Amino acid sequence: MSADREKLLDLIDQVKLVACDGQGPKGLVYFIMCTDSRRCKIGFTTGKVEKRLASLQTGSASQLAAVLMHPGTIESERRLHEKFASSRIHGEWFELTDELRAYMVAALWAMSEITLKGGGKLQHWMVKGLELSLDHLEALPESLIELLEAEPT
Repeated sequence: MSADREKLLDLIDQVKLVACDGQGPKGLVYFIMCTDSRRCKIGFTTGKVEKRLASLQTGSASQLAAVLMHPGTIESERRLHEKFASSRIHGEWFELTDELRAYMVAALWAMSEITLKGGGKLQHWMVKGLELSLDHLEALPESLIELLEAEPT
């Protein structure tokens, strides 16, 4: 096992997800990645993430993909910005460090398991998020492979 892969898998095991609490309107905390670079936007919306993605895509030379969304508030978005402050590039854009990748994979894993256990099917963005977040790993844990093989909607 390569040192990078081992480090990332260890980080995934140690992730503590940011709770969906705080004051203000409930909405979605989203992670949008540039598919051709190691950059990720962490944002919040009370609307549709797809609409936000389309708006961002209009002004971006890079192809963007929504790779994670989960219930949250402005407060949970703020805590994520604080958690990853050392990798902030500008504003709400962050370098896709191993720590950020581990957080995203752990959150995607949790969202995927909840969806499948509830009888639902994986959303396309869940599969895309796992694939992009785990890009460049030599091998995946068996349970993650099972999630990736589940049929997305």
